[in-house]
Amino acid sequence: ITVFDAGDGAPALMVAVRDPAESPTRPAWLRSVPYVRPVAHLKHTGSFAQIYYGLRAERDGYDDALLVGTDGAIAETTIANIAFAGGGEVVWPDAPALPGVTMQLLEPRLASRRRRVRLSDLPAYSAAFISNSRGVTPVGQIDDVTIPVDDRLMRQLVEAYDAVPWDPI
Repeated sequence: ITVFDAGDGAPALMVAVRDPAESPTRPAWLRSVPYVRPVAHLKHTGSFAQIYYGLRAERDGYDDALLVGTDGAIAETTIANIAFAGGGEVVWPDAPALPGVTMQLLEPRLASRRRRVRLSDLPAYSAAFISNSRGVTPVGQIDDVTIPVDDRLMRQLVEAYDAVPWDPI
């Protein structure tokens, strides 16, 4: 549901309906791009660049684009948060990003922290995953860096996500 100004100051609604999507079964392959969303902490419709980079990455055989600052700091993908595993903890990049619901549900249930993660740091991590409304998906490659899939971590993530109590309606 998108809420916007119809031009007369009154709010208008645009509703898109589609079937729920399942989490991919194979590891994601990401291409880094030099872009960080403006006011990334807010969900907004000003997303031309992230859509552009995501579509370009898909056209070139990648699953998505990885948004990276000019200093090489990793922020997020075009549609998901990203995290890395190493040293017995999960590291969420400390960079401008939309804190997705799945990330917000997982972060307090894991041994995790936020820290600046640069593309040059990738070899130091033992695994990576993305999280969004589809759940969690391992990352198998970023650019030309292969990242091992940690099946134990993935099971732990799925168990933590599945253990989140449902909100009563």
